Amino acid sequence: MRDKIIETILDSKDEFISGEEKDFTRKIISLRKDLLNFKRYYQQLELIFDELLANENDLLSDSGVRYCGIIQRRIDHLLNDAVNLRDYIAMVLDSYQSQLDYRQNNLMKVFTVVTAIFLPLTLLAGWYGMNFVHMPELSWRFGYPAVCLLSAAIVLFCIWFFKK
Repeated sequence: MRDKIIETILDSKDEFISGEEKDFTRKIISLRKDLLNFKRYYQQLELIFDELLANENDLLSDSGVRYCGIIQRRIDHLLNDAVNLRDYIAMVLDSYQSQLDYRQNNLMKVFTVVTAIFLPLTLLAGWYGMNFVHMPELSWRFGYPAVCLLSAAIVLFCIWFFKK
């Protein structure tokens, strides 16, 4: 069972890294839930074998106590495996979340730059979209080409500024 869980974790991690993520979070949460159930089960078994090993009522013979000790050590090993696997799954989930955060931050950076570049142009479009009859640019022969050049200069300045 342990090997199956490790294989599932590694396959899911490889799918995520290659970009073929399909219900990655659901798989990881399901595995964590399974491991939590295993951990509880092994803890209960460990408590039972602790009581058997105490042998307060002389219920077991010496060989029975020895066999119970062997079983308890195996249960302890399985419990430690379950705890280690839960820690590993938590680490994989944190890695997945940080990868998603990195992708989202890059996307937000692009949106921020695009917004910052086009915000001055939006202001100019709003200003010149108003219906004023007596604007100084209307009477000047090169008024609109000057506004176009000013807009292009603003965009180029913003791109240069944000690249720095």
